[in-house]
Amino acid sequence: MHAWYGALALTLGAVITLHGTPAPAGAKKTATASAGCGAFVVGQPEVAVSDATRDRLGLNGWPDGPFGVTALGGGTYYFHIAAAFGGGVTSRPQRNVTVKGTLANPVRDGVAFSTQLQGVPDGYIWAGGGAVYRDPGTGIVLQTLHLERRVAGDQFYAELHLGRLNPATGVTTYLGKVVQPDIPIDRTTWNADLGIPQLTVVEGGDGVRYLHLYFADHRLVDGKQVPASLSVARAPLMDVVGAAQKGTVVPWHKYSGGGKWDEPAWGGSSADINPGRPMAWGPQVVRSEAMDAYVMAAGVSEREIVLSTSGDGLAGWSAGFPVARDPGYFNAYVTPVGNGSDPADLGTDFSLYYLQWPSLKPNWDNARVMRRKVTCADGRTPVRKSFVRYVKDHHHLVTTGTPPAGYTREGSWALWSAPSSGTRALYNCKGGGDDYFISVDPGCEGKQTTIVQTEGWIHQARPSSAYVPLYRCQIPGFGDHFVSTAADCEGQGVVNEGLLGYAPPAA
Repeated sequence: MHAWYGALALTLGAVITLHGTPAPAGAKKTATASAGCGAFVVGQPEVAVSDATRDRLGLNGWPDGPFGVTALGGGTYYFHIAAAFGGGVTSRPQRNVTVKGTLANPVRDGVAFSTQLQGVPDGYIWAGGGAVYRDPGTGIVLQTLHLERRVAGDQFYAELHLGRLNPATGVTTYLGKVVQPDIPIDRTTWNADLGIPQLTVVEGGDGVRYLHLYFADHRLVDGKQVPASLSVARAPLMDVVGAAQKGTVVPWHKYSGGGKWDEPAWGGSSADINPGRPMAWGPQVVRSEAMDAYVMAAGVSEREIVLSTSGDGLAGWSAGFPVARDPGYFNAYVTPVGNGSDPADLGTDFSLYYLQWPSLKPNWDNARVMRRKVTCADGRTPVRKSFVRYVKDHHHLVTTGTPPAGYTREGSWALWSAPSSGTRALYNCKGGGDDYFISVDPGCEGKQTTIVQTEGWIHQARPSSAYVPLYRCQIPGFGDHFVSTAADCEGQGVVNEGLLGYAPPAA
């Protein structure tokens, strides 16, 4: 799937915080403005699958899309997604691959299945499956299929179909067509990409449970191809499962706005339910029961990934909260996965996976799978975290995490692990090669900076004399920031860039 083409030049506007405020412990959130998370904690990037491991397992062109994940019990999971190469059909050499492993190491137990999609109609140049849904009543496993047709030049026209996955063999059998873009194939001028969305269960206002597919639709506006920020199609869950038992599909419908689902999903029009916030490629929307919200993870450029929430999965999507940015790398195919027994429920602790090419252009000879751990700290009891200043070759790093090799400890303070009244979050950022700096901006103050991790919370006003002020300091011309308790930043010529806040006394 060629998601690095298309609308990559589109960018999101201001990205500051998610809607919602911390809820009291034990309080149930409702699907209103309080749904979601007001205090996301983002962990450091981890390499979940290295390029060397991909090569060893023969995973050429893998993963070519976001994962579908099945829990097997005991902390073991299947990860389903297509590989771009290695299949036996000359006209479309993709293959469906299922690897087995843990959340920390998705390929720990190697490749479980490597198969071709069965029953795909003629005329497609790309065919692969990703997201899965297992019906608890029948045991049927549905899989989102992404199929592409060739259009002018090296462009493609994507469609969403459904398949039925046999969990014993890893073979997916084609069931039928579901979603087509709101633009005729002969009018497309560049990639009409619908991604490989999750099969998200949503209870409608009528009390019926539906399967939703979220995607960025493509339409004609004044004769030009324009992508929507976010569109959605649905069908009743019971009807979808019943049709799959018979080897077919039911009609799906796109949301057209105003509470109406009256447009056919196959080529019909759709409302933009997240207007003014364009995405670079397919969003992934997953339910969190603990947040009482739907959480969307989306790439808003080839460098940056954000989270957004909605109480009902339709309206009120929050501004994007930046969770990953790597200016020197190319990131794609984000997948949020719950860390509990049900990967389709994010809870308050989940993993965020994405494919990364360690260069500015996609290169399958050098790709790896990254993972970020994400926590919603709303309502949690704050505890102290050690906030340590390190130095290496006259460059500083201040963090609650583990420093890279070679850094020497210089001193320490404390931060809170969760928000409370009068506190604000601090974020670790990096500009250039070694210039780590602490910021109160989750977006790290610019599109050319790296988002490292969330550090913790600090008081904005001094609660008592036991709390110490922390200032952000910079050595001009040297590319080095550090944190200090001294207003003069410990030396002549060093610039005090402002008060970060007041740190609690060490435990």
